[in-house]
Amino acid sequence: MKITDIGERGLIDKIADRVCYKSGRVIQGIGDDAAVLSSKKKFLIATTDMLHRKTDFPVILTPEDIGWMSVAVNLSDLASMGAEPLCILVALGLEEDTPLDFFEGIIDGIVGCCREYSLDLVGGDIDKHSELTIVGTALGEAEKVVLQSGASEGDMLCIMGAVGGSAASINLIDKSAHLTDELINLMRAKISVKNPFVREGIILADFATACIDTSDGLAKSVYNLAEKSDVGFVIDYDRIPVDPDLAHYIDLDVLLYGGGDYGLLFTVK
Repeated sequence: MKITDIGERGLIDKIADRVCYKSGRVIQGIGDDAAVLSSKKKFLIATTDMLHRKTDFPVILTPEDIGWMSVAVNLSDLASMGAEPLCILVALGLEEDTPLDFFEGIIDGIVGCCREYSLDLVGGDIDKHSELTIVGTALGEAEKVVLQSGASEGDMLCIMGAVGGSAASINLIDKSAHLTDELINLMRAKISVKNPFVREGIILADFATACIDTSDGLAKSVYNLAEKSDVGFVIDYDRIPVDPDLAHYIDLDVLLYGGGDYGLLFTVK
């Protein structure tokens, strides 16, 4: 069965059937023109990410991985700001011949990540597209916000999360026919951001002076933090936490420029 067999309304109903609002923050969720939520904290944090089949979803990812990742990348942005996740809206651009079970797998991944991190899926959109495209827009709330521009002279630069695992995994995909199932499953987990640092980001908000996620690679993240804060950093190369699971496949280029790890790079006094 294809998604066209049940139409947009049928697809929305399949999403709504999987969603359960447990936070008590959703006044009106999926099914109206817009969602209505209550917020209890001082700042409302908003972020959005667009992901594409060709550039962001390697062939080894399952539909569930794709759905999970589409939420997790937004959670990483909220984490870097010190925000507690509130809700997410997800827009799906689907190829017309998309199998219904593939669509349902994506939704299961989206809902699974939302449940794991107490994030309410409150709406979105579905449309035809030339390639699978997913846009997530997440909202969070915070009492204190951590910006990229808050570092100052004398601060210590720290990182949470190992480096190089995602990029090394992508580099290995062409060799996947010769890899074990165990290694392929590990690669899937690295690429699809199975563990965004949501809770850790909330804790960091109490003492970090600046923060950025490392999705664009370690070198670019350090540069962006330095530029925004108008400071410079001296990096101790030997203390960079190379991903131990795939260390054999991580060279200097992957370590510095690979990207896709979604760790948190932050400064403290």
